[in-house]
Amino acid sequence: MGFESLCGSQEPGIAPTASPVGELLPYHQLVTGLDPTKAAVAKAACGASPSGVRRLVALPGSFNPLHRAHLALLGAAVECWSADTGAYVLSALTVDKERVSGMLLEDRLCLLCRQIEANPARAVLVTNRGLYVDQTAALSELFPSLEALAFVTGYDKIVQIFDPRYYAARDESLDALFSKASFLVAPRGDATKGDLKTLLDRSENLKYANRVTLLPMPDELAEISSSRVRNHTDERFADVPERVARFIRESGCYDESVPAAYAARAQSLLEAARAQL
Repeated sequence: MGFESLCGSQEPGIAPTASPVGELLPYHQLVTGLDPTKAAVAKAACGASPSGVRRLVALPGSFNPLHRAHLALLGAAVECWSADTGAYVLSALTVDKERVSGMLLEDRLCLLCRQIEANPARAVLVTNRGLYVDQTAALSELFPSLEALAFVTGYDKIVQIFDPRYYAARDESLDALFSKASFLVAPRGDATKGDLKTLLDRSENLKYANRVTLLPMPDELAEISSSRVRNHTDERFADVPERVARFIRESGCYDESVPAAYAARAQSLLEAARAQL
């Protein structure tokens, strides 16, 4: 059984699909159907229905690849926020299928969906926006009953959110963002809760401080990152769920020289998508 079957049918007693790329076509169509030049939009790839969700925790990321810290962060955030649903949010802002670089976005979506199959309180979403203020608008549209939204971020991201270089009108943009969303921040690497407090105590950030909450994270998880997995450190397979580890090992998607079978997978997906046009 090769890596292709890891994103094929997982139903008991059913053999792996004879055309594994066919399993990826719905994800490909979902991603390519999100136009970054159009209004912000989010769509559900799999998991819990948006209907009736009042409290939502969203973890945006590239999930290249999904790792154990992602799982722990979202689980802790859902509990901290007393959320109805926790969602992994993948931005399809940049999609390049002609050249394989790491794991295909469709494979990332597929592995995320397989990971949450047994958890009815999880969802996988895709959006055509990378900025939190745009994602807030998109998620509010997708979840019609939404009353409270919280994003899970690392310390580096909350620093970016407060950085005036990212805005034409910083306070106006932040007022709009924090009026609709809160942030659960997990310090990683060398960042500490003291660093977060110092950031929030700045005069220009103080009025938003009550919308930012520290999300403690065990030291062993704070060091895990997707880049560490991609860079082939000895710990990389222990850093990811078993299915993801098998996929990485068997596909060679992060090898310096991408194996022919994985490059062919990308090409086959393109050809299958074009055949449906």
